[in-house]
Amino acid sequence: MIAFIRMAIVFVMTVALGTALVSITSTHIILHGLTEVGAAIPLDVRLDAVLRDLSGFAPILGVLLTIGFFVAFLVASIIIRNFIPTPTLGYTLAGFAAVIIMMIAIYWFYYFDGLGAIHPVPAARTMTGLIAMGIAGSVAGFFFANFYRARR
Repeated sequence: MIAFIRMAIVFVMTVALGTALVSITSTHIILHGLTEVGAAIPLDVRLDAVLRDLSGFAPILGVLLTIGFFVAFLVASIIIRNFIPTPTLGYTLAGFAAVIIMMIAIYWFYYFDGLGAIHPVPAARTMTGLIAMGIAGSVAGFFFANFYRARR
């Protein structure tokens, strides 16, 4: 029972970390795009944008990452037992895959539901943005693998 509680705590911490990192990454990708077209964005505006995204985008992102990480880490645990010698690699890849698959699923939902062909998460509209957000998810997966293992 204690092992389950520890794993649940580490999982919640992982979701919180992943949510913050993906949200902050998304914000900075959007801001970078604005600077590339000539907009001057001072530090206080950048910080305000990050805080607004953490309060506006992060709650729904956290729910989606909870589902995505749960499925990805469950699948990773099965694959790790049979094919991957290091849990760190498996969970890191699972974190990356969870974010990428989630962003693709969001696009498909919007596209096939007739809501539009433009991705509702602007940072995920480019391959660079999508990969950067996936890397943020991989950091969360790396955290899960190392923190959970350290607590076992």
